[in-house]
Amino acid sequence: ENIRVNKGDVWTDSRLGQVLVEPFIANFQKFNSNSGWARTSSGRADWNAVMQGLSHFSFHVTNGQFLLCDLQGGANAEGAVLTDPV
Repeated sequence: ENIRVNKGDVWTDSRLGQVLVEPFIANFQKFNSNSGWARTSSGRADWNAVMQGLSHFSFHVTNGQFLLCDLQGGANAEGAVLTDPV
């Protein structure tokens, strides 16, 4: 199991101008927010704990200077993919 970060790309559309696009993420969900909310229940309880642990670890390893939060993406038995981490 692994955690990957989705990489967006900027496309130029003749009507819209520049737009940010990224690959589709199946089973999309929000794991936590930047205001203190954290997902505590769903069909993927193990991934919820992993994501909260990742946020906690980021705070701990930087001596409280940074916090990786607003984690959102998709997870399944093969791993997880995150998008737009703050």
